[in-house]
Amino acid sequence: MTNDFEFLNSAKLIIHNYTQYETVYQLIESEFVGLEGVKDEDQNEIQGVLRWAKGVVMLASPVPVQNETLVKEMLEGKSHWGYLAFAPMKDYQRIVTTDTGRYLILDSSLSQLMKDLASTITNRFLSK
Repeated sequence: MTNDFEFLNSAKLIIHNYTQYETVYQLIESEFVGLEGVKDEDQNEIQGVLRWAKGVVMLASPVPVQNETLVKEMLEGKSHWGYLAFAPMKDYQRIVTTDTGRYLILDSSLSQLMKDLASTITNRFLSK
């Protein structure tokens, strides 16, 4: 017997609140206040994690699918994020260091969702 798999990307992403920052450093200063760090694979302290795609660095907070309405919308191809913070970051770099610590940047450029989101952010907010 062979298993059947279906992989679906959300047809629509609804972002309920967002903040645009001028730089990754402003984003870090505002979004990572008072958080305790974790150790990376080399035992270096990491204060926070961001995602990068196509020249945009992002911090997202997806809404958990915890009720009937959100399950229905998910099955209809809609995803909800409660919050998104973003800033331009032309070139990818794995670690950003500030006075408050080290921040890991994950390269999400293989994700079609993140590439599409980065393009939309660039076109709507960053190309002016």
